[in-house]
Amino acid sequence: MKEYLKVSSLSKSYVSLSGEEKKIFESLDMGVEKGSFTAIFGPNGSGKTTLFNMIAGLLEPDHGSIEIDGKAPKRIRISFLFQRFTETLLPWRSAIDNIAFPLEIAGVPKRERHQRVRELLKTLDIDIPLKQYPYQSSGGQNQLTAIARALIMEPDILLLDEPLSAIDYEGRLNMENKLQEIWSKTKVTTVMISHDIDEAVYLADRILVFGRSPKKIVADVTVDLPRPRTARTIKTAKFNRIRGEVLAAFLKGRDQ
Repeated sequence: MKEYLKVSSLSKSYVSLSGEEKKIFESLDMGVEKGSFTAIFGPNGSGKTTLFNMIAGLLEPDHGSIEIDGKAPKRIRISFLFQRFTETLLPWRSAIDNIAFPLEIAGVPKRERHQRVRELLKTLDIDIPLKQYPYQSSGGQNQLTAIARALIMEPDILLLDEPLSAIDYEGRLNMENKLQEIWSKTKVTTVMISHDIDEAVYLADRILVFGRSPKKIVADVTVDLPRPRTARTIKTAKFNRIRGEVLAAFLKGRDQ
């Protein structure tokens, strides 16, 4: 596997209020292939969000390195979708201007910004009312607005931190299918934190299962299910076999 995202000998620790050093990672190695969809799954406290913050360049490791296409994260276009990401939409801006906001920061003229937004939405087959404000739009429309904003700068890597955790069941099913469709069209290298096994198996090509202590990868599970995946996929024996493999690794890592 040619590693597009490469994490080498990564170590990170914090000092607690009591003065005790708490190790988050110690000599962690992992790699992600270009154009792949990788899920990170593990118990609370396994360092998943800390790892994301280091990949995004928001937090420096104590030791080791992170490279994306051979470069430091700060030299790469990275988009990040947090939990409750629709709350990051600016309420005083219409959908088109929310999506175009990164282009505005980059100094792109308004006419070109709006043209690029419309071209992106056409490519991704996203139909939303561009003149409406977030309070006028449905939850699903705002979710698509936020996703489009994350993709408007054509990122080299997309980081998803439990992006569907605050969505009801029906909305989650719809957004899982839309995320799969968007990824299939863009092939942007995607890494997603998930606390939902079914979601991870449904969306990802590969699942890295993290243990609690020591914080390391306890399983690397290949998800070789055909695409596009549908509701029927979830009912197959292969889906349930992969799900069982991930669950067994999760329980083992949790209890270590």
